[in-house]
Amino acid sequence: MFNFFKKSSPKRKPTPIKRTEPAQVIRMPKMSDKMEFGVVSKWCVRLGDYINSGDVLVEVETDKATMELESYEDGKVLYLSVREGEKVDVNGVLVIIGNEGEDISHLLPTTD
Repeated sequence: MFNFFKKSSPKRKPTPIKRTEPAQVIRMPKMSDKMEFGVVSKWCVRLGDYINSGDVLVEVETDKATMELESYEDGKVLYLSVREGEKVDVNGVLVIIGNEGEDISHLLPTTD
């Protein structure tokens, strides 16, 4: 008999990696010629998560579509810029990835 309710294997958690380079800022990319901002429709990571290159960070809603933004970095999520449903301007800070305890104060967006 086939079991439709069989549990899938648990999602593998990335192993903490000590990065050799400084923390990296992931910015809102310009996904179309007319795009001025994107709306964070869903965060796929949480503050403090360890991630690997290729992991989906966030779902971004634009004027044309909702797209997933993947990480090109390994490390720990040190900063998330906005809540779900809020907008981020093109080239604005979305996420900062680095080592646990790393000083990222110089990378944080300034408020006027």
